[in-house]
Amino acid sequence: MQCRTKRHPNTNCHSQVLARYTAEQYRKWSETFGPVYQVQLGNTPVVIVNTAAAAKTLFLTQSAALNSRPLFYVFHKLVSKNVASIGTSPWNESCKNRRKVAATALNRQKVQSYEPVWLPLRLYCVMMVGLMYD
Repeated sequence: MQCRTKRHPNTNCHSQVLARYTAEQYRKWSETFGPVYQVQLGNTPVVIVNTAAAAKTLFLTQSAALNSRPLFYVFHKLVSKNVASIGTSPWNESCKNRRKVAATALNRQKVQSYEPVWLPLRLYCVMMVGLMYD
């Protein structure tokens, strides 16, 4: 495995990263490369974030850059070709709008307003299941 950073292109880091104190190795590298850097572990690029301030900046102000998900041929092209999933879709405006709609429909106040409809339906289902097994 190769460990690649902007200023550290070809260091073999497999033994350093998989050692017993991996977090300590990342902390040492942060002294050289800064609080946010990227390493290549096999075929997987990994972003290391070492400080709370860097995490806040990265995850709150740059969240759209980190929200994307990979496309999987079997799932996205064969199984759910026409399904608009929030949890598995790549990040784009459509996914962003679907998340907003879902968040609006599933907030605490809205969910509590569904209770008058849900309770009789639940009792009916319990009764029907009870009749099936009698």
